[in-house]
Amino acid sequence: MTALSEAVHVLTEDHKVNPDETGKTFNLVEEYALLKQLREAFTANRGTGAGASGPKGLISFNALNLWEHIVTVTNDHWRGYGISAVARTPLSERIQDWAKTVEKTPDEAAECLAWVTNWNRQIRALDESRADVIGRCPECGEYEIVVESDGENIWQAAVTRVQSKTYASCANCLAVWEGLDAMRELARTIRPV
Repeated sequence: MTALSEAVHVLTEDHKVNPDETGKTFNLVEEYALLKQLREAFTANRGTGAGASGPKGLISFNALNLWEHIVTVTNDHWRGYGISAVARTPLSERIQDWAKTVEKTPDEAAECLAWVTNWNRQIRALDESRADVIGRCPECGEYEIVVESDGENIWQAAVTRVQSKTYASCANCLAVWEGLDAMRELARTIRPV
C-alpha cells in the first residue's frame, strides 16, 4: 500500500488502529473513517441513536469549516466536478477517485498526499487545545494568516501547536513538526517577528 493510498484509506474508510501505540497487533481496534468522525463533529450526532430524545451535542464550527475546505479542495481536483450525472457522489468517493487518478503522476500524487495527510492531522487534532507559536515559520517565513469569519478578516498565528502533544503545524505552508526532536528543532529555528 502506498503512502497516498494508506492516507486516503484512513480518511475515507473505517480502519484498525493501535490505541496504545505499542506495535502489538493484538491491541488493534476498529476506528471510524476520519471523514465520518469529522461529519459527526459538526452534525452533533455523537451519542444519539434511533429514538434518542433530548438535546443534541454542541456543533463544532471548526469541524464544519474543515469539512467545507475539504469539499472545496477536492472539487478543485476531482475530474467529475461539474458533471451532473455524478453530482451526488459522496465526498469519500471523490477523494478516492482523485487519489487514483494522480497515482501515476509523482507531482500530483505528492500534492494529493500533502492535502490528505494534513486533513488527517487536522481531524485528529480537532479536540485538542491549540496554542499560538509566536514567531515566523522556519519554512515559509509567515507569522500570521488571515481567516474570514462572519464576513470579517481575523488575523491568527500561522504556526500553532497542540498543547497536549508534541505536534505543531503552519497553516500557511502546511509544514509539520511532529515528535520531540522536531519540536526542539522548531523552537531552535523559529524566527522572531
